[in-house]
Amino acid sequence: MDDTDPASRRRAGTQRDRLRHYSPPRKVVRDVRDGQPQYVYADPQTCKCLYVGDEQRYQKFQELSLQKKIADEQRSAARANWEASMNWWGGPWGW
Repeated sequence: MDDTDPASRRRAGTQRDRLRHYSPPRKVVRDVRDGQPQYVYADPQTCKCLYVGDEQRYQKFQELSLQKKIADEQRSAARANWEASMNWWGGPWGW
């Protein structure tokens, strides 16, 4: 069957609904399909969708998550340093 078949679309929609219902929101869940690990991430608020990937995609997700965490920490530290420098003499104007 191809994707234009209404019965095929109904089955695919039902499977997505079931996965969406059983997957905790905003958490990566590991599943095994046909002997291969599969990772599912449900996003019910932003896109109301599921992201599904294999081991390689999951590793990339982990790498990007770490990069984002590091960038967020650097941004926070830079802002704290800037705020501290603006308040060195009790105010941004030095008096």
